[in-house]
Amino acid sequence: MKGKTMLSKAPFVRRVIAIALFSVAVFHSGLALAQEGVVARVGETEITESDLAAAEALFASQTADMSDEARRSLLVDNLIDLELIIQAAEEDGLREDSVFKERAEFLAKQTLRSLYLERRLAETLSDDAVQREYDRLIAQMPDVAEIRPRHILVADKDAAETVIARLDDGESFAEVARDVSLDEATKQEGGDLGFVAQDAILKEIGDAATLLESGEYTSEPVQSAFGFHIVFLEERRDRPAPDMAAVAPQIRQGLHAAAMQALTEELAAKTSVEKLVPDVDDESADDGHQH
Repeated sequence: MKGKTMLSKAPFVRRVIAIALFSVAVFHSGLALAQEGVVARVGETEITESDLAAAEALFASQTADMSDEARRSLLVDNLIDLELIIQAAEEDGLREDSVFKERAEFLAKQTLRSLYLERRLAETLSDDAVQREYDRLIAQMPDVAEIRPRHILVADKDAAETVIARLDDGESFAEVARDVSLDEATKQEGGDLGFVAQDAILKEIGDAATLLESGEYTSEPVQSAFGFHIVFLEERRDRPAPDMAAVAPQIRQGLHAAAMQALTEELAAKTSVEKLVPDVDDESADDGHQH
């Protein structure tokens, strides 16, 4: 019944999804709209496309890199397992158990909270709101001048002068770097250090590069603690703004945090709140780990 040709991470993802599905199992019965496409049957109970859609939305991040077919198969497997456990639990009369009712009420409150926040913060977290915040942040960004230097590292001054002579004879800087540079991290890239701010690289290289015009290399060896360098300046530019798609998740997270704080302050101002336990700082938060 259940295919076993999942992606290699499927067993782990399945366990994670199964745990989460079981934790919200109290909401399973009656959520699906009747007469929808059926994806599985467990006894007389039908699991529908609506059930599957809810599971897909709930576990979108865990299954994002799976194919559509693999995702559907994995989630249906978990929904089948969920229904098997539900039916067994109901046969044991657990729906009337006091522990079940307490946990169901707690999960119902969590769901109510999620739905309220989803609707209340929808505009705050909309694509337009993220775009506006992106534009605001970009407008505040200071201009940062960047250089794109290359370098060739050799052991002594004589070797550096030999390199300069080869360059003077018309050899390609990148090819000479691949041939003789001692910097294993950059030699295969022709000594390319990429775009950097001057103060973000070895001082001697940065200082030398800023004195060059694009396409020029140092006519004298540049000494550092690592040896002798010949420095070439590829180009200069102002650092471009980060791509919107790359920073949108962080912007959305920041907007969410600000909106949540504003909302809780607004609600607290309308309601009498009395905390009956003392405020205590968590000293473990200073142990170097995130909590």
